[in-house]
Amino acid sequence: MKLDQYDTWLFDLDGTLVYSLGLVWECMTNAAKAVGGEITDRKAWNLTIGTGVEKTLAPWVPADRLNEAIELYLSEFHKRTEDGVNMHDGVFDLLQKLQTRKCVMGVVTGKRQYSAEDTLQKKGILSFFDVVIGADTIPFQKPAPQPVQEALQRLEKNAESAVFIGDSEHDITAGRLAGVKTIGVLGGSSTEERLRGAGPDLVVERIADLVRFFEKK
Repeated sequence: MKLDQYDTWLFDLDGTLVYSLGLVWECMTNAAKAVGGEITDRKAWNLTIGTGVEKTLAPWVPADRLNEAIELYLSEFHKRTEDGVNMHDGVFDLLQKLQTRKCVMGVVTGKRQYSAEDTLQKKGILSFFDVVIGADTIPFQKPAPQPVQEALQRLEKNAESAVFIGDSEHDITAGRLAGVKTIGVLGGSSTEERLRGAGPDLVVERIADLVRFFEKK
């Protein structure tokens, strides 16, 4: 896979650009308990990460209090983002290198758009991205291809020129269905088996591996 032939780079957010899964877990378990629910199986919960907060929380809270739980989760996460979310090593360097190469970049995430933009802003990387597609931007979420397709449409780019990088099988499936090349990053919400099983075009242990690729050029 020759990475330098692609001028459009799309990224998942949680688990890919930033490490926030620990904070997401804490805030969601707190929100569930506050409305009389409980997340009792972290592995099952983990399988839904990246598909949108509604799908992730719904199995664990009373149906009539789902919206309340979501608002509690978003509120606590927003307050704790500054200190509780860290950017993965190599991310800033990679974004700089892609920007230098005149690539266009976007984020396609299961987070709500304003929450994603808030996280990117607080980590100092929002300005790198020309588009952010969140769980509430359009009425479709990963693993459906529409969020990736929407990002390409807004960027006025075609699938043949694009790469989508993510840490879960939902990212890889969405990218493949949208016709873009996909790169899986290990160590996120998916196990290596699940990530590789989705069929990414390339798998790396960390974002920094991609930085080193461009340093060789």
